[in-house]
Amino acid sequence: SAGVLTLGRQLCDFCVPREIGAGGMGLVYRARQVSLNRVVALKVLPPYLRYSESARTRFRREIEAAASLQHRNIVAVYTTGEELGATYYAMELIEGPALSELIAALRQNPLPELKSCRWKEQITPQADAPTHAQGADATPPPAASAPPIDLTPLISADGYFKTVARLVADVADGLGYAHAQQIVHRDVKPSNLLFSADGEIHLSDFGLARIAEQPGLTRTGEVIGTPFYMAPEQIAAGGGEVDGRTDIYALGATLYELLTLRPPFVGESRHQVISQIATQDPAAPRSCNPSIPRDLETICLRAIEKLPGRRYQSAAALADDLRCFAEDLPIAARPAGRAARALRVARRHRGAVAALTAMSALLAATA
Repeated sequence: SAGVLTLGRQLCDFCVPREIGAGGMGLVYRARQVSLNRVVALKVLPPYLRYSESARTRFRREIEAAASLQHRNIVAVYTTGEELGATYYAMELIEGPALSELIAALRQNPLPELKSCRWKEQITPQADAPTHAQGADATPPPAASAPPIDLTPLISADGYFKTVARLVADVADGLGYAHAQQIVHRDVKPSNLLFSADGEIHLSDFGLARIAEQPGLTRTGEVIGTPFYMAPEQIAAGGGEVDGRTDIYALGATLYELLTLRPPFVGESRHQVISQIATQDPAAPRSCNPSIPRDLETICLRAIEKLPGRRYQSAAALADDLRCFAEDLPIAARPAGRAARALRVARRHRGAVAALTAMSALLAATA
């Protein structure tokens, strides 16, 4: 149909041999930049969105956000343009798998540190939905016919847990850099973390990014993001300001899945997952996988605290604790004490607590 890139044709400076991905906000092609003779990933706004002003604005904002960031753990943007109504940008082509693919492979063939994982909930095939579709989008199980995934990026002499800590710390470095440029990603998740051939991990897809000085594009009551990795303030009306700590929660939820092979909350529907995020606390990672070191569990739980003020206040602080764990040094985070646990219970049962408080006051007055 008109406006769809014909494979083998040239778009401006790019020869487009094949499509390699598709999402709610763009089609991604493997392309060759003719003038520089280099292979790139070319992201193009889909034809059916070209007449949507909000979609065009969001796509331009994605380009602006991604192009302003230059960090070794963020996919680099090379150039942008428009031809024959097709808005596009060219970026670094990351040839390795997404972290979501590695997690799916670990579910099939867990490493020794993950063999004791206990979880009953199944991640359904519907979970592989795009961000703006049915809204599950947890790491899907691997297809039966898929070629085996190379787990080398998750294996080192230090063991799985220290390797994961260093990888997540690298992502936190990239997020910290983005936050310093006043950009909040808002959709950190395993499928947006890509491995290059040298084992480096890269943050991609700034389609939902928020640039601090610009107004948001979210309509009143609209929830954007991937529910399994969304922070409470993203899903609750008036839940609070979405800022860098929102990305910290999403990265903590990704770490939780790396440690337990399941997201912090699972459900049969988007509504169930969102309800749990708003009202429940996740199971302690060590209750799902007793092999997890206590300090790493403490770091993970601090990152996914429901109240932003109780999380790590910067991505750098999260990265520091992860690297301290990996180097067998003391971490700054401390396990939640009795008062914090009582506060969580009170938040979950706010109505009952209010009723008990009122009854106590009435009894005191009567006495």
